[in-house]
Amino acid sequence: NDALETTKLKSRISSEKKAIELEFAKIGKISYEKFKAGGEAENVEKVIFESVDKRYATIADTEKTLELYNNPTIK
Repeated sequence: NDALETTKLKSRISSEKKAIELEFAKIGKISYEKFKAGGEAENVEKVIFESVDKRYATIADTEKTLELYNNPTIK
């Protein structure tokens, strides 16, 4: 019975930690959206936002390349 309770408690702690990480992610997304809308950002945030922009560009380029592979008539 103690093992079951311990497992339940550990699961609850893990769930709470995941929920906290999601809240941090929301804060980051809000900050990023403000920056993209022309808002100011701290230097550290700017570096991270620029990195995110580069990753979005890489994703877009990769999606275009994938589209070419899927539809070879597009050029």
